[in-house]
Amino acid sequence: MRRWLRPAAGALGVVLAAALLTPLVLYLRFVPDAAESAIPAEPTAFPVAALDLAARLSGCEARPRFEARNVYTLWFHISECEVNVASVASKQLSLPTHRRGHLRWAATQISGTIWLTRHWTADQALATTLSIGYFGRGMTGLSAAAGTYFGLPPENLAREELAQLVALLRSSSSLDPCCQPDRNREQANRLLGGRPAQRIESRTLPAPAGACARSQ
Repeated sequence: MRRWLRPAAGALGVVLAAALLTPLVLYLRFVPDAAESAIPAEPTAFPVAALDLAARLSGCEARPRFEARNVYTLWFHISECEVNVASVASKQLSLPTHRRGHLRWAATQISGTIWLTRHWTADQALATTLSIGYFGRGMTGLSAAAGTYFGLPPENLAREELAQLVALLRSSSSLDPCCQPDRNREQANRLLGGRPAQRIESRTLPAPAGACARSQ
């Protein structure tokens, strides 16, 4: 029995060392992909209510503040809303990605998330998500979505209407406010902190012909 103890202990040590060092090695290898040149200009201004709702979509009770992360604080706080906000933004940005192999993709995603917490504010990340997120019907960005679904700019929408749009970031095909009003209302009410079936006063425009056939 004892003759197996030392090899087993050695193997366990190798596994633990790999578990501790591999994330650091991957981060140091791929962090150049998230170069400072990728920092965008000041994102398009959106209503504060829209930023709050985007934060709630990422699991935050309120708009977060970023604390600079490293590979280990990220690993042990992976479910925190601040990390979720940074991760969503890093996925949407045109940061270089390595699509050959899941490990390389994950490493780039980790480095991008860490980089964002060190170079951006949380509001920048949330605004970027609203600027370049997909809102269905071929539309990118909250401004385009507000014009298409309501015929108004975001700043002229009620909080409930903004929630209807932000909900589309979760699933633009199944939560279209015109074609799937019940599903959209339930998700919007969750973002608003209300009951799923609570009525929402909305000024959505009629869907164009054929739009709802694609969202069934």
